[in-house]
Amino acid sequence: SDARTERIAVPAAPEQARTIALAPRRGAGLSGDWHGVLSQESSASDGSMVSLGRLFRVSLQQAGDTVTGSGEMSSGERLKISGTVEQGHSHGIVENITYGIASRFVGTVTDQEIVVHFINGGREEGVQAVATLHRREN
Repeated sequence: SDARTERIAVPAAPEQARTIALAPRRGAGLSGDWHGVLSQESSASDGSMVSLGRLFRVSLQQAGDTVTGSGEMSSGERLKISGTVEQGHSHGIVENITYGIASRFVGTVTDQEIVVHFINGGREEGVQAVATLHRREN
């Protein structure tokens, strides 16, 4: 088996037992394993702002200026990513497969960090979301 994709056992709570960690991989461009936090703000019915931060991880593959990938939120929601990257900028779509929600994003990329802003924030108007990703290293 390819050492870059060798499965490793990790202790897990019963509700997370189906999640299997992969040893970090790194390839050309943005290809490899990334982890991050999704920060969301929305307006509550009383006008106050509500903030939420959620962890996630994704595996990306880059071919030319096309980036695709898949991943999972810490809550178990499955994600699918498709987009383009050009001269340090990215845009595309993240699909939450679990809930059938697709959100467009625009962002900036470097070799070690990706920051994307979601357009329309997903399901609800008035939701603003930003995801910040960093490469997973050993």
